[in-house]
Amino acid sequence: MKKQTILFLFLMPCLAFGYNWTLMGPSGIKTYDICFNGGSAGYTVICTAAGICVNDGPGASWNTYSNGGMPAWEAIYFDNTDILLVMGDGSFSDGIYKFNLFTHQFTVMEFVASPTFIKYCTTNQTYYAGSKYDGLMTSVNGTDWNAVPFFISQQVKSMDFRENNFVLTTGFQFQCIYNSSDTGKTWNHTNGNGNFLTCIAFHPNGKLYGIIPNSNSASLRESTDYGQNWNVCYWTSDVNTVGFDAVGNVLVGFMADGIAKYDTVLSMLTFYNQGLPDKCVNRICVNPIMSSITIFCCTNSGVYSSNNYWMGMPDHTVIDEAINIRNYPNPCTSMTTIEFDLPEFQGNTLMLSIYNSTGTLLAEEPCRINRVVINSVRFNVTRFPAGVYYYRVRAGKYDVVRKMVVEKGNLVGY
Repeated sequence: MKKQTILFLFLMPCLAFGYNWTLMGPSGIKTYDICFNGGSAGYTVICTAAGICVNDGPGASWNTYSNGGMPAWEAIYFDNTDILLVMGDGSFSDGIYKFNLFTHQFTVMEFVASPTFIKYCTTNQTYYAGSKYDGLMTSVNGTDWNAVPFFISQQVKSMDFRENNFVLTTGFQFQCIYNSSDTGKTWNHTNGNGNFLTCIAFHPNGKLYGIIPNSNSASLRESTDYGQNWNVCYWTSDVNTVGFDAVGNVLVGFMADGIAKYDTVLSMLTFYNQGLPDKCVNRICVNPIMSSITIFCCTNSGVYSSNNYWMGMPDHTVIDEAINIRNYPNPCTSMTTIEFDLPEFQGNTLMLSIYNSTGTLLAEEPCRINRVVINSVRFNVTRFPAGVYYYRVRAGKYDVVRKMVVEKGNLVGY
């Protein structure tokens, strides 16, 4: 009986922690963005290289709509019947469009040469759109658009907001970062080391992330002062986009190497490409109203989603199930000891994470390594309801997950 129990614990990570990618929408199409909850009926809209694909609910068919074959780069919710999107890449029809989800008609709001993004800021209730040639456009109603004088004729590539702080990048050039602390009323050209950044996004904790692609400086970078100065997180070629999942994990998409999670404590990338048919990731998205941890990868052959990648075996990490990682007692009622022995790990810090059964991160902390003894951490579970939990130990090549049961009352065998 004891041997059977040990065998189950060794096999459990393989059985319980596989992950998969599921196609959402048509296959074989180049995708750039996915917009959820459009209109009153909650339509899903995929932006593609030749227009948009629209779906009005689970099980419904996907329909494709084209506006002269122009690519659609990004779409956002507008009202109960329409979405706003930016389309085009060098034609006289490029611009900001409104698409009616019921009549399926495109209506041009503003002609803009080679648009790059469209966003809505809740802080000042204003719409923004970028352009490779026409700078930055704004609108308070989504219908009437005006150019921001400060950026006329500049190449505006990416933009994001956090409360009153706006940050914008003008693309692949030196000193391309601008910021504003008054919701875009005045702009400051930063003189830090934010060179060549083409994609920027605020993390929920306030830190700003950006990428530098296609150069000797290709890397993931971060800023804690609204883009004034940038630190290198990870030097990596082929990087294409950055995003975050529902629990704040930093995710990096690549032009040919798929998707990876960046560990902010250990400064390492963990790849999750197994089963992902296309490794060119153009954008990483989440559905803001979904309760599960689900990410969507917009790739060159469709949109693929995964809701269990976070506890799957990573592609580029060695999982050694024979190493000693366990907790006792298990089940536990108040305190449990998590013990680990990582003989081949050369670092001095590992990361311990606790998740509930739906994948929500409950606790996370770095732990120091003592090379003389087997290490252990005492963990208080009294604040957790009875149920199944998972603890995860990440250190160098090790990325190991084990199950933990919390019970209230008398313990039973496990």
